[in-house]
Amino acid sequence: MARKKITRSATAVNLSGQLGNALAYHAGERMRHLFLFLFATDAACRLVNAELGAAFKPGSMIKEAASHQVDSGLRSNDQTRDVFDETDANIIQVPSTSFNKIDAAHYCNLGLVPSNWARLTAAAESLKGDTAVEMIEKAEIYTANTVWLPQRVNIGPDRIIDQLHYVMAQGIFADGQPVLSVLRLQAYATNATRVAGNIRSECEALKMSVADYIA
Repeated sequence: MARKKITRSATAVNLSGQLGNALAYHAGERMRHLFLFLFATDAACRLVNAELGAAFKPGSMIKEAASHQVDSGLRSNDQTRDVFDETDANIIQVPSTSFNKIDAAHYCNLGLVPSNWARLTAAAESLKGDTAVEMIEKAEIYTANTVWLPQRVNIGPDRIIDQLHYVMAQGIFADGQPVLSVLRLQAYATNATRVAGNIRSECEALKMSVADYIA
């Protein structure tokens, strides 16, 4: 099923500033969005199950690839825009939205399995209360939200974190413990730091040039 594209609001503001600061903010938002998404998905399943005696499992609702996306980024031939040069030690000082290739980078790149999510949504809408429906809507918002970042970030370090999100999400849903806890947040920070540190060594080992993986 094709990704559901959502047009950005005409009055939406592009978050910018120095790339280094934007990346620090993005890292925090990635963690926040992941746990909000997992909480909403888990809560929707729990509410429907409790009311209808159903057996929806949150782990069966999610997939590794995004299913929803707000905005579509930017491609420009304007010579005044910056070309991302990853060999430049000062690249993090360049405004984050000034590049010629910008992606709408997800905060939470996990997607929703269409068939399973449709059944859960229909069940939630059959209930008298609106809390389950609200959780459904919030989960879709959290999985769709994006921010403008250089393409190199979105298909490099962000992709590594995408993969971590899926592994952690399945583990969280499988262990039966509450989605949110201090230990969960600490585990996220530890694992994100670990996998992010592997990016450069993996690229060097594969002897990949930028042209091999950036269009």
